[in-house]
Amino acid sequence: MLNIAATVVAIICLYISTIAPALSDPFQEGLQLVQHNQLNAAVQLFTQAIEQGDRQAVAYSNRCLVRLQLEDYSAAIADCSEALRQSPSRPSISSEVYLNRGLAHYRLHHYDDAIADYNRLLFLNRQDFRGYYNRGLSKVALRKLYSALEDFKQAERLSRQEPSSIRAKIFNDWGLALFLQQQWPIAQSKFERAIRLTSQAEGYYFNRGCTCQQLKDYDCALSDFSRAVQLNDQYADAYVIRGTSHALSGEIRMAIADWNRAATLFANQDNPLAQRQIQELVEQVADSTGTIA
Repeated sequence: MLNIAATVVAIICLYISTIAPALSDPFQEGLQLVQHNQLNAAVQLFTQAIEQGDRQAVAYSNRCLVRLQLEDYSAAIADCSEALRQSPSRPSISSEVYLNRGLAHYRLHHYDDAIADYNRLLFLNRQDFRGYYNRGLSKVALRKLYSALEDFKQAERLSRQEPSSIRAKIFNDWGLALFLQQQWPIAQSKFERAIRLTSQAEGYYFNRGCTCQQLKDYDCALSDFSRAVQLNDQYADAYVIRGTSHALSGEIRMAIADWNRAATLFANQDNPLAQRQIQELVEQVADSTGTIA
């Protein structure tokens, strides 16, 4: 049985400060470039602002956030740490910096450090759902699942005024934690909530389909995997697992068709290892059943 495959996505607050009325040119231009997604140029301008001594804490904070978006996580951590050092008594800055530094730690797999930053964020604001959600993600990575479930529960309770796409992510990752605990029916209910909130996300159907398969409800699994590939016909993993559901239902030819499709997609995606594994699976099943691959 294939393991569930999904990517958790942390919720980031884009904190581009406009504190203080008179902004120097590099700082102001840096803000404008961020808004236009010119991130490398924005880093250079925030660096100029820092060198000029212009609102250094906020400049470090913004440069941290931009470097986070550029996936330069070690540099982001250094900038966030400097922002915190320069503004220890400004919670309006500190809470966002802890959030962003925590996410940089998370991306580097420094899960304990990420949790420590989310704890600091929640100390400043116990009502910030992002702290609970992101802390829950880090706890899942450490397989602290019971504690993660409590964080996702709090994140859901505090996010009820947020956009449906954000709430769907929370339900999805809550479901993943339950899946890892093998609490299949409850996990299924969380994925259903995510789908009701955002019906065009193929990953949510994929996750619910995996749960249906664990519950041996193959009709449900096949329906969800079919919906996933309908939404994204390049979704190789969905073809793989749909093929598994077909095989478990005794539909070997349909299983082989899905696996062959997955092998082609893995080849197109420059993933030769996955392609070879699926081709070997097809050959083994065809040999054992006398089916033409």
